[in-house]
Amino acid sequence: AKLAEQQASSTAAPKKSARSSRTPPPSRPAPGSASSAGGPSASGSSAGGQHPPVYGTSFRSIIKDDFDLYEVLELGHVGELATPDEVRKAYRRLALKYHPDKLAPGSDDVDITKKFRQINEAFQVLSDPFLRRQYDSVQPFDDRVPTERQAAESVGMVFDDNGPSACPDMEGPALAKAWDGFSRLFDGVFRRNARWSVDRAVPPLGDLATTREDVEAFYSFWRTFRSWREFPSDEELNVEQASSRDERRWMERQNIRIRA
Repeated sequence: AKLAEQQASSTAAPKKSARSSRTPPPSRPAPGSASSAGGPSASGSSAGGQHPPVYGTSFRSIIKDDFDLYEVLELGHVGELATPDEVRKAYRRLALKYHPDKLAPGSDDVDITKKFRQINEAFQVLSDPFLRRQYDSVQPFDDRVPTERQAAESVGMVFDDNGPSACPDMEGPALAKAWDGFSRLFDGVFRRNARWSVDRAVPPLGDLATTREDVEAFYSFWRTFRSWREFPSDEELNVEQASSRDERRWMERQNIRIRA
């Protein structure tokens, strides 16, 4: 019973902590770092080396055509695990391949022009750690977590208007059956949400042979879960906080799209 109650409360941790965390994944450079310099958004860094907090749904407008940015750069096989170097190399290769200058004089290949635009838009987002983190954060994801009733019933407890019944003593086959129901219900939830963890060493749920020390370490990890996931707002961009003329113009264009 205690295990089920801890499990039900722990599964809500990823979403709660994600809202207050702005820490990027350790494998990616922090906004404004040397690794992000040279990208399309590098000029948007503030004097302190950090992006001003002015990006709302701007990147949603950039990807308004609803295409997968990783697929555009032919990085769909690695997705969000693609390194900054892989993103740069993919962009350079594809930009050369689809550059409009390669068209025959007088020709106007709409598909090539559209492809080149998509390549540049994909690089604009994926080369900027801040925008990329926002983009990765809003990709389709199963945020569902089991209810208290499902948690109780997964280990054979009765759940009624008064809540879950007392958990009977279990051993042997009964314990194995309860654990099977419990792990089937919760293992996938923890595995899914592990993708948002700042700490890449995510402890597994374990099994009936897991030591008490490892069980306590597992729940301690999820109670103090730190997420790099972003929850962008729908507010317009504050053009007064732009750090360059180009960034200001870009913000104004995005605001027009947001208002549309």
